[in-house]
Amino acid sequence: PGSAYEADFIDGATHSHRRWFYDDLLPLLVSRELPALGYDPHERPWFQDALYSSGAVRTAPYVFFFMGEIGMTVARTSPDRRSVVATDVTLASLSRALAVRRITPSAETVIYDSGGVVAWSGVASLVDEGGTLRRRKIAELGHPVLAAVAEDRTPEGWLVHRAALGSRDVPSELIIDVPEA
Repeated sequence: PGSAYEADFIDGATHSHRRWFYDDLLPLLVSRELPALGYDPHERPWFQDALYSSGAVRTAPYVFFFMGEIGMTVARTSPDRRSVVATDVTLASLSRALAVRRITPSAETVIYDSGGVVAWSGVASLVDEGGTLRRRKIAELGHPVLAAVAEDRTPEGWLVHRAALGSRDVPSELIIDVPEA
């Protein structure tokens, strides 16, 4: 209903499911009881990983159960380890965040892992929808500078910054390229 954020509460004992919808300034727009769909977060890998981790955990990108979009889940257990709080971040929303935070109008930022592009500050869609959801490879973005950098070449006239992101279990890399002039 025109929301910027949604929050779900799924009771493990009763399997009741309630969703709250918030606008971008966080006032509550509406809340709804939802039918049980057989979704049990206790069975999700991110839930189990969070229960046994001392900090936050992040998944590799996957298709979300409720939204049908590709994204990542970030989760953390409560101090008493009786509950887990998680958030889903779509790759599209991460790309929008990179786009509005460009260093310069000509700069490009990409985050990728072994499965392909996680997020890109450019305008091309990150997901091919030819019947299946698939993340693009950097070479498929149509940006020759990023394609060269992905092949460990630094194009003349460009400054390139690379940094490892993620964890040992879910490694990824950040690339920022900026024209020198």
